Amino acid sequence: GNRFVPPLLPYEKGYEKRFNRTDEHGRKYIANSNRTNEGYRTYLGEGKKVGDAWTDIPNLARSDERVGYPTQKPTALLERIVLASSNEGDVVLDPFCGCATTPIAAEKHGRQWLGIDYSEKAIELVEHRLAEQLGLASTLAIHRTEPQ
Repeated sequence: GNRFVPPLLPYEKGYEKRFNRTDEHGRKYIANSNRTNEGYRTYLGEGKKVGDAWTDIPNLARSDERVGYPTQKPTALLERIVLASSNEGDVVLDPFCGCATTPIAAEKHGRQWLGIDYSEKAIELVEHRLAEQLGLASTLAIHRTEPQ
């Protein structure tokens, strides 16, 4: 079935020293145990699981990524959401895609995507960012339907 792999973060500097055991395949690990899972292993290179509060992604206040769209989110945030909630080849829908951050994140990670927005500024930004950041021609990415 569909199983999503949770996103993992790199370990803090110096944490790798804790990986002091080696398995039968030569991989370094830490032996762990807790009340529900005795003797499980955490392997070097896997990274740590992302917690509930994502404080490691900076906001866009002073970022070069900023394009002037009022509700723009950091690409790193949408990449984490895409990776946590879909598998390669899946379709990602953003019904309020604004300046195309979700389509960019989806495209970068091998997902199909569908972005919808009504704003003229959003349409212009989507075309510009998809062409600039991903090299996608706007005719491949934009379909505009005029209101009746």
